[in-house]
Amino acid sequence: MTRVVYIPEPAESQPLASGWSDRVLPAVVLLLNHRPNGSTVYGAGLVLDGEGRVLTSLHVVAGSASLGAMMYDSRRTSYTAFDGGLTRYLEENARAVVPARLVRVDAAADLAIVHVEADTRALPRLPIRKAPLALGERVVAIGHPGESVWSLTLGIVSSIHRGAIQHDAALTEGNSGGPLVDADGRVVGINTAKLLRGADRVGFARPIAMAAPL
Repeated sequence: MTRVVYIPEPAESQPLASGWSDRVLPAVVLLLNHRPNGSTVYGAGLVLDGEGRVLTSLHVVAGSASLGAMMYDSRRTSYTAFDGGLTRYLEENARAVVPARLVRVDAAADLAIVHVEADTRALPRLPIRKAPLALGERVVAIGHPGESVWSLTLGIVSSIHRGAIQHDAALTEGNSGGPLVDADGRVVGINTAKLLRGADRVGFARPIAMAAPL
């Protein structure tokens, strides 16, 4: 008699629930930091309320001459870096960029609150997860990696440190400030760029509880 052994599918390869991205992506914004030297760096932020407040990483918005923000709209055409990337996207959607300003910072935690001049009342507010994370649990990083705006990268929780969630969802600078969420779309952290150069699939997020003082 042949014995059948069931081997569960790895958590990071299991599909997300239908409509998951439609619920989560509108809660993430594109943040633009126009530097005094004329350059522009970018990152992501998480909508907190209907009054235009957005949570992000401080290094995304620090040292700016001015800040801009763009809300999610699934009807826009996006591009990879070899088809024009973020530059082309911003040129085609320049009217959708709204001013933003820095409101409050926590330099030690690398977190900040910015206010965007947009009506955020109709945007979803993602629930905050209160239960602790488990090693091996699936997580999703949301942001703009490699100029691919509003993209998802999946991974698992690799380790829990004091003040940091280590995970292996792919991160680039465009993910900084964006949320790390669990499979149910609950926020567990705010992603920061990889801290270890040359360490593939080693990313970090600040636990969302660290943003409470803000």
